[in-house]
Amino acid sequence: KEGVKISAIHVQNEPSSCQNFPCCVWTAKSLNNFIGNYLGPEFEKQQVNTEIWLGTIERPFVEKVDTVLQDERSKKYVKGVGFQWAGKDAIPGVHKKYPGIQLMQTESECGDGSNDWKAAQHTWDLMKHYFNNGVSVYMYWNLVLDETGKSRWGWKQNSLITINTKTREIIYNPEYYLFMHLSHFIKPGARELSVSGTFNDILAFKNKDGKTIVIIQNAGQKEMDLSVKISNKLIQLRLKPLSFNTLVI
Repeated sequence: KEGVKISAIHVQNEPSSCQNFPCCVWTAKSLNNFIGNYLGPEFEKQQVNTEIWLGTIERPFVEKVDTVLQDERSKKYVKGVGFQWAGKDAIPGVHKKYPGIQLMQTESECGDGSNDWKAAQHTWDLMKHYFNNGVSVYMYWNLVLDETGKSRWGWKQNSLITINTKTREIIYNPEYYLFMHLSHFIKPGARELSVSGTFNDILAFKNKDGKTIVIIQNAGQKEMDLSVKISNKLIQLRLKPLSFNTLVI
C-alpha cells in the first residue's frame, strides 16, 4: 500500500537454528511442503511478482537443498538459494548440482566487535569463496553500530561504520573500505571473470561498459611485485603491504 516493491523473499531466516531471538525451525520436508503446496500456489493464484528464494541456508548440508530443488512441485517456484555462515560449505555442492539456479550470500559473518584489518581480511576470504561459487550478491550485516559494538541482540559485532554517541565521532572501519571498493567499481550486471595462475588473492569482473575491474589483496607484511595479464595486456604492480588494490582496465 505504501508503494514499496518487495522484489524477493527468503522463506525463513536460518530454518535449522533455534536461537535466543525470534526464529522458526523447519525441517527440509516441512519447508518443501510449505513452498510447494501453499506459498508457491498462493503467489501464483494472486499473481504476486515477488520472487521466492530458498533460504537463508545456514548449515553445510546440500541434501536439505535437494529436498526442495528435486521436488517437482516446489522447484518451479524457487528462483534462487541464499546462504550464510556454515551454509558456505554447502554452496559449492549446490552450485555444481544446480548450475542454472541463482545464488546469493545473505549475511556476512558479523565478527566480535574488533573492527580491525584482520576482520576485513576474513570478509575478503568469504567474498572470494562465495563469488567463486556462483553468487551474484554479497550482503553485509551491521551497517552502523555505536561505540559499544553491541547489536540489538546484545553481543559485540563488527559494523561498516562506528558512531561514538558521546563524541559524535564517525569511524569508517576497514570492512567499509573493502565494501566501498567492490560496490563502487563493480557495477550491477557485471560478470565475474575466471582467474588463472598460482596467485589466488584476487577477484576480477567485467562491467557492462567493457571495463575490467580487478581487486587484489597483498596479505603480507612486505611490498609485493605482481604481474597481471588481462587479455593481451600485461600490467606490472607493486602492492603495499596489508593492502587491497583496485585496478580499472
